[in-house]
Amino acid sequence: MTAASPQASLLRRRRTALQRITERRGSAHGSSSRRRDGAHSPGIATIEWLLILAAVAGFAAVSAVAFQRILNSVVDQPVDPSVRVLQAEARAAEIEAEGRRGTPNQDAVLMQRCAAIAQEFPDVIQSATWEESDSKKCNLMLRQSP
Repeated sequence: MTAASPQASLLRRRRTALQRITERRGSAHGSSSRRRDGAHSPGIATIEWLLILAAVAGFAAVSAVAFQRILNSVVDQPVDPSVRVLQAEARAAEIEAEGRRGTPNQDAVLMQRCAAIAQEFPDVIQSATWEESDSKKCNLMLRQSP
């Protein structure tokens, strides 16, 4: 029994030495006992958090742009029809002033711009016609309110 015990202890020492070497080599190459259990290395966790952060930032940016567009569409058009009529009349006055100080050949352009008022303010203007007389006038036909 004495002869077997030195051999057994030598074998145990060799096994433990081999286990230590394998653990050292495994940790140097990135494979550790924790990795085999399903845990991720710290580098992978950092990349995952960066991807999550980028996704959240992208969603926030898209939401901000959509919210700004909604606000712009609501703010651009006043609710009161009398304000819209005043805006249309101011636009017609600008066109008339251009017609009075411009060249005679621009009547076709002014006629198109006057007609565009009816398209720009369809809720309050039924039609807009250009009068090519000496007065150079943009006549607006108001839409009847219900």
